[in-house]
Amino acid sequence: MISVCNVLGQKHYDFVTMVAADGLDLASATETQPDILLSELGWTLYELDYAKTQAVFLDVGAEGDIIRVPFAYGAQMRLAKRAAFVPFADFLSLGAKITPSQRIIQLYNIGHCGSTLLHQVLNASDVVWDISEPKFVRDIAMNRAALPTEQQTALAKTGIAFLSLLPMANQRKAMAIKHFSQATKIYDILNAAWPSAANIYMYRDAISWCNSDYGFWQRWGMPAPMPFDWRQLVWSAKSGNEGQEFLDGLIDFDRESVSFTDLAACGWGLHSREFLAAREQGIYFFALRYDQLLADREGVLKKLLSYCGLKVVDMAKLLAVFDHDAHEGEKTSHDKPVHKLPAGAAGRIREILAKKQLALDPDQLL
Repeated sequence: MISVCNVLGQKHYDFVTMVAADGLDLASATETQPDILLSELGWTLYELDYAKTQAVFLDVGAEGDIIRVPFAYGAQMRLAKRAAFVPFADFLSLGAKITPSQRIIQLYNIGHCGSTLLHQVLNASDVVWDISEPKFVRDIAMNRAALPTEQQTALAKTGIAFLSLLPMANQRKAMAIKHFSQATKIYDILNAAWPSAANIYMYRDAISWCNSDYGFWQRWGMPAPMPFDWRQLVWSAKSGNEGQEFLDGLIDFDRESVSFTDLAACGWGLHSREFLAAREQGIYFFALRYDQLLADREGVLKKLLSYCGLKVVDMAKLLAVFDHDAHEGEKTSHDKPVHKLPAGAAGRIREILAKKQLALDPDQLL
């Protein structure tokens, strides 16, 4: 049996520090059979609550669209009509009953590199749907040490299987998943969960990435320059909960002079190191740099889709998406003015990346 609650209203909610139940005004729970999550349209997997070892599903309604929005997790909370709380064991048992018919594509990215734009472009096609940032994958990444790898892999496999049940997902040949940037912490888990998936990796040169990341954090509410007491939150999110020991010899995390530039440079370096390690371990990716996509939109898209085993009939529809803000309607939309990194930031980024712990070219091509 699983617990189901009607949603009476919304409350203040921060997905980084809270679970869904904290952001919803819920009625008393009733017990019901778990198979409703397979038989009733509208149920969508939202998060994995490791503290309570349960999966949380939100009923967004049969017509609820969590695919064509910039970020699925936000739409799920806004549309939620009911919430279901499912012990991990029942969650895995349900997943074993699902056999996706679509090709699965995993879109890894370091954030701030055009991945949300590519998400919107793919959805303009007639061959693939892309869902942007399902929260359960971020939960696995941020709690990757909480359970043995094989259990985490089972949770990831089941979560991806549930995505394939979304009504829109069954209308096209392929289902792509544009992950949170934190998914780069669990290449091994996600690859083991779906070894037949086509893997895309989006990235960007270090200096423009750090500037874009700085703008994102300001739109998210961080004052500029970064206050000292923001550094832990910024590093945890940017690094996917990586320990501070990674920063040893790169920056002094506890000095008042530590800057956003310092943390961003280390975050970019960490992403690059982990991607190179995953590739060396035998995971194959179609690597795509943001400026390459912008410079040859049609050519790059054709190569990417070919790699995924797909072919688009109306390329003009895809190219038209480039004329719009991929974040439109979100708090991260680009119509909100932000400060650029201060003078000297580019030199500081190069200095950090040149240190022997990283030894990376800020303009690397993969």
